[in-house]
Amino acid sequence: MIQIHSLLLESAGWAVLHSLWQITLIMLILIGALYCFRNKSAAMRGVITQSALALMFLSAPINFFWLLMHAVPAADSRWAFNGLEALPGRAFQPHSLLISWLYSHAFVPALLWAAGTGAALFLLAADWLAARQFLQRCIPSASTPLNQLLCMAENRLGCRQQAPLLWSSEIDTPATAGIVRPAVILPAGRLNGLSSKQLELLMLHELAHIQRHDALRISAAKLAVCFLFFHPAAWYALNLLQKQCEECCDAMVVAATGARNDYVRTLAEIENRRSLQTFSVLAGNGGELLQRIRALIGKETDFPYPKFIQQFHASLLLLTIFLLPPCADHRLLPGGHGGTYAQMPAGAAHVKTTVQRPDHDADHVPDNDDLDHQDKE
Repeated sequence: MIQIHSLLLESAGWAVLHSLWQITLIMLILIGALYCFRNKSAAMRGVITQSALALMFLSAPINFFWLLMHAVPAADSRWAFNGLEALPGRAFQPHSLLISWLYSHAFVPALLWAAGTGAALFLLAADWLAARQFLQRCIPSASTPLNQLLCMAENRLGCRQQAPLLWSSEIDTPATAGIVRPAVILPAGRLNGLSSKQLELLMLHELAHIQRHDALRISAAKLAVCFLFFHPAAWYALNLLQKQCEECCDAMVVAATGARNDYVRTLAEIENRRSLQTFSVLAGNGGELLQRIRALIGKETDFPYPKFIQQFHASLLLLTIFLLPPCADHRLLPGGHGGTYAQMPAGAAHVKTTVQRPDHDADHVPDNDDLDHQDKE
């Protein structure tokens, strides 16, 4: 049982380590794909971002199961790299020491990952609970004109289900909340002076979130990022996805009404009235209104790529080049009188070893009889 636990921990540790460079590679591919499709719709770019985030999430589990499938009994009581002297970086002592430490303590990344994931899941659950309590504090709208306006917006957008209209003084922009029973929430006292057409445009945007099931989409992405908390690329992809969801809904509003200029002016008016912080788990909470306005007028894309993310990925690529290639092949080879598992480098099983018998008669000088015996043979 202890041997199995050791195998699981160390496999998980190596899976997390290799996912570092794999997620970086996926992120670079994502940036290139978004650049190539920068003139396409936000919906298409959103699909690309979701696919990249899914691949990031699957990288570590694939590594983990691959390691388990290649595990065979070995002699050492841990996954040790017994062929350290064969590494290309053997001449660099810090490099060799770090590789040796990783092979001796591969379970440490797994434990750190488990602790960090637990903390991230706890914070996400707390945020969900706070959003649920917030939804319970919202007040149903008793305004007949507003309810009729919402029904008109639902008919214009072709919504299949009717969403209740709620009021709240805890937000400063319209929002949606709920996955099974979504609701449209309006900020109390912050929409005074807006025309009925502007209110309809705002309702259309929130109904677009409901029609696209963005609450479920964003919640699933946040859950995936909890398991990828250690990599900034996952957080950046989540931020891109949220931004693309907002842009998709804006595009749906413009397509349904054709009032791009009126919608831009409405968003600008809402931005001037913002002052509160909304819950991060709400599907539509306004987002970065200035970025949305720039996207509507064609002056905003998914870039620039944050400089600190660029520096992190550059450092991680250097780490991948100088550190992880020697560990790229984790075939687990048999090692004698084991019972536990050991990890060996690629090609270690094919190294030929020659055994020389000790020459006890090194000083013996062959005579004629010896030479005659050799001739007969």
